[in-house]
Amino acid sequence: MSDSALGACFANRPKPLRKVKSNAAPTLRALDDTPLWCLGELSESDILDRAANVLGDREFIDWLLAVYEETKTVYAPSEHVEQQIYGNFATPPDNQLMERFHVAPWQERHLLIPQFADQKYGLLAARVIHAEHPDHLPNELRQSVRAHIQSRVFFDGECDWGTVSKAIAECDEKLPNAEGEQAEMLTKYRDHLASLST
Repeated sequence: MSDSALGACFANRPKPLRKVKSNAAPTLRALDDTPLWCLGELSESDILDRAANVLGDREFIDWLLAVYEETKTVYAPSEHVEQQIYGNFATPPDNQLMERFHVAPWQERHLLIPQFADQKYGLLAARVIHAEHPDHLPNELRQSVRAHIQSRVFFDGECDWGTVSKAIAECDEKLPNAEGEQAEMLTKYRDHLASLST
């Protein structure tokens, strides 16, 4: 099989190699604890033989990994904090700050924001305070968070997140087919959204 043919396999299912995310891992169990129906048409010895064949062929493993690395999609770092959380893990000091943040009284939490080594956690902390108790943010920071949120919510262009204009368009799309209580709810919601835009 050529590199390009193997690369094409990575785009289809079942994939010959799968990266398992720590927060989305399948349930794993010992092979001898696995119900027979989970093994499909294979016996326990078939599975053990296949695993031994793959693990015993270092050249094959290296080739598989090399082609995978060449074909995987590389995403540019996002400018939006919501998508930055997947980039790397928090350092132990930032983890400790997060724990302190969540137990601190609301009026003291903003004091921890500048202590985060990774600024995205500081921004997320400011947004949490703004959502729950905006009066506990210093005025300049409160205005900054509010301006950031408004720039996203009222963004008028192509984007991956929800905006007021998208919500209004969705109401307009659903209203012609809505009846009774649903139509009333959509109308009120649309009126509310329109009032935010003015």
